[in-house]
Amino acid sequence: MDWVSGFRGHPFDGTLIVPAIVFLLAAGFETEQIGFLAIFQIVFGLFLHANVRFRFKIFDRFIMTPEFHHWHHSNEEDAIWSNYSTFLPLWDMLFGTYFMPKGDRRPQIYGVDEIVPMTMAEQLKYPFEGKKNPLRFLRHPLRSIWSILRHPFRSMGSGFKFTGRMIKGYLAIMKLMFRSATRPWGEKYPNASRHIERVDGYSRKSITIEG
Repeated sequence: MDWVSGFRGHPFDGTLIVPAIVFLLAAGFETEQIGFLAIFQIVFGLFLHANVRFRFKIFDRFIMTPEFHHWHHSNEEDAIWSNYSTFLPLWDMLFGTYFMPKGDRRPQIYGVDEIVPMTMAEQLKYPFEGKKNPLRFLRHPLRSIWSILRHPFRSMGSGFKFTGRMIKGYLAIMKLMFRSATRPWGEKYPNASRHIERVDGYSRKSITIEG
């Protein structure tokens, strides 16, 4: 991984930034200040993805470093689901996702288990594989309304099922966060990867290489 990785992202990633910008504007920050913060985030992001070997051991627990963020992109078993902080490692230490091995160990495997398409068009489409078009209601409003009226209980059931999954997921996350934040002082919280079993079917696509 190198600094160019800092530019790789899906256009919809920007939707995650918009709420923060709206909040800053509502809080009374000047547009110049928000612009400076955005530029700083971009430059700092390039630095975090840089392919450098030097370490800032003294700062490991106080501020993000390239090595800290490289472990976030690693696909090694004990490093998966770790180092989510965007500036302060404190949040990872608080919620049990901090991972910085001792010694000179460095990530050897990067990426994900899934086989990601090679072309840009396919990669832009990839996150939506297996999902219905969210704009189908606008394309076929009468058909969508008729489907709801024709099968009202089915539509309500689908809505309740989706809402239930969302609530269940949020409750599980809050439970882990509460357990981590209220653990006795000095007690280490297990790395988040240990809570998730990687079984067959983990990837949407898989490949077997024999040789």
